Amino acid sequence: GIVVESDLYIDDGIKIHLFPLPSTHAKGSLGMEVDETYAFLGDGIYPMQKNGQALYNANLLADQLRVLRSLRAPYFLLSHDDPFVHRKEEVIAELEAIYARRQSQSMYIEI
Repeated sequence: GIVVESDLYIDDGIKIHLFPLPSTHAKGSLGMEVDETYAFLGDGIYPMQKNGQALYNANLLADQLRVLRSLRAPYFLLSHDDPFVHRKEEVIAELEAIYARRQSQSMYIEI
């Protein structure tokens, strides 16, 4: 097996891009972009739960946004969501709005 610690590209008739996805919810997350059309993000973009409160780590969210903006896929697929398929710009806009709520003295952003 291969431990994916940086971007990994496979082209065997289908273009696959595996990438580390910084995540507050699921540490060690990987995303998978297929044919530059769909990016499977799994649980990677969700907040963590602490004492009944949904929180994002501000630094990890900033890193996550950087990774998501760099993807070519126009569609993001998120687990636990209905609908399953979301437009890239909508997901990024939602996460940017959360990031804009950060407080300078706190490492967490409350949802």
